[in-house]
Amino acid sequence: MSRPTEANVEDETDFKWGNKRGNGVKNKDVQLYESFTYQGDEYFLYDCIYFYQASDFETSIGKLVRIFETPTHEKKVKVVCIIHCACYFHVL
Repeated sequence: MSRPTEANVEDETDFKWGNKRGNGVKNKDVQLYESFTYQGDEYFLYDCIYFYQASDFETSIGKLVRIFETPTHEKKVKVVCIIHCACYFHVL
């Protein structure tokens, strides 16, 4: 299993928070969420997603493990990468 990565939401025009889950354990100013809507698609905590990072040539499949907003109002999602396409083709 890969290390978790975080992604910042760059375009907030189509972004909307879903259900609030609570506050962070170590930092009470961090807001945790169960879901969010981005570009018309609703995502939930522990959903598996198919995504592409500009620095990679291939796509990946990952799992949403943390959805949160920092005290400075940055919207972040922590994703654990499950399968890179290069690995997927070797399995087949």
